[in-house]
Amino acid sequence: GQAVAQLCSTIPNVTVFGTASSFKHEAIKNSVTHLFDRNADYVQEVKRISVDGVDIVLDCLCGENTGKGLSLLKPLGTYILYGSSNMVTGETKSFFSFAKSWWQVEKVNPIKLYEENKVIAGFSLLNLLFKQNRGGLIKGVMDKLLNLYNSKKIKPVVDSLWALEEV
Repeated sequence: GQAVAQLCSTIPNVTVFGTASSFKHEAIKNSVTHLFDRNADYVQEVKRISVDGVDIVLDCLCGENTGKGLSLLKPLGTYILYGSSNMVTGETKSFFSFAKSWWQVEKVNPIKLYEENKVIAGFSLLNLLFKQNRGGLIKGVMDKLLNLYNSKKIKPVVDSLWALEEV
């Protein structure tokens, strides 16, 4: 999330609405324009600030908040799923917890997308790189990221360091 916020800050006139668990707020409050608790009803607050909605929703979780993200899109807005950590993390990684997460995801209705002029997309770096053989594309993007890093426009955030035997 912090990386996404930093990348957004390299584009002029971008307003970034961030949602995160409250214990993460202190660490990311300076990376976003508006910050909300992801477990609260932030939809009305976002719509109060941006009456028409937002242009892009970036989701790395895929879970119960998917419907909220879709509801925030402006006409011709794009919802991009780039991860599914809610599906694979938690106290237990059982089939039951996966099924529960899957069930909580709002089912996408193509006719509703059509009627509301909304776009939904997915992005999987692993599939792009290893299954779809787009290494050249990834190299080009990495070159751009390294240029942003070298010009000090982005700075990776290191949360913690671990010895290999601790991983």
